[in-house]
Amino acid sequence: MTRIGFLLAAALLTACASAPPHGERLLTQAETRLAQGDHAGASDAFREALAHYQMLNDEAAIVRSGLGLAGAALLAGRLQAADDRLQAICQQAEIIEPERLRLLQSSLALQRGYYEQARLFLEPVLTSPTRSDALYRALLAKRIEVALAAEADDVDDWLTRYAQAVGERRDQSAVRLHRFRAERARRAGDAETARRELLEAHRLEKSLPAALQRHSR
Repeated sequence: MTRIGFLLAAALLTACASAPPHGERLLTQAETRLAQGDHAGASDAFREALAHYQMLNDEAAIVRSGLGLAGAALLAGRLQAADDRLQAICQQAEIIEPERLRLLQSSLALQRGYYEQARLFLEPVLTSPTRSDALYRALLAKRIEVALAAEADDVDDWLTRYAQAVGERRDQSAVRLHRFRAERARRAGDAETARRELLEAHRLEKSLPAALQRHSR
């Protein structure tokens, strides 16, 4: 083998070794599209990833793909499709991804107007440690949405917990916090605070990378 041929082969081997597996690329692509609001594109990628991992019998990746499909259907307003997906992987997800499962189950119940059911889905995963801070913030945010929708009297308590979890962050979770505060103030008849919080949410959102601006809403 010539020196050039050897270097080319080495480069190809290095590229193959460092490139993520096909299924992981599909999942990353799907999750990126979902965050950008491309529900159809995300669904296609999640579906392809699911088929890939079913052939490999990779249960954790199957659950991740199935939850992704349910999330895409939910955000697209296809509630029955989301429900069907969640039902199909519920038993495995309870073991492998319980927090994400409960988050989606609560979101589905909330969209259907079942506020008490939405609250109950979140209860067990908010009283035990979550696998990541980002996931914990997402669960708290969903709990605030449920409390606002149900016009419950514990909204302020959950807002306080969410504010503590957000801390000094300047990201989409902070944008959401300002929007929650604005809605809380609006319902309390405090138009000035509501206006100020919405302006701050808008200002902060504009400072985020474009890919995150849609995701913050």
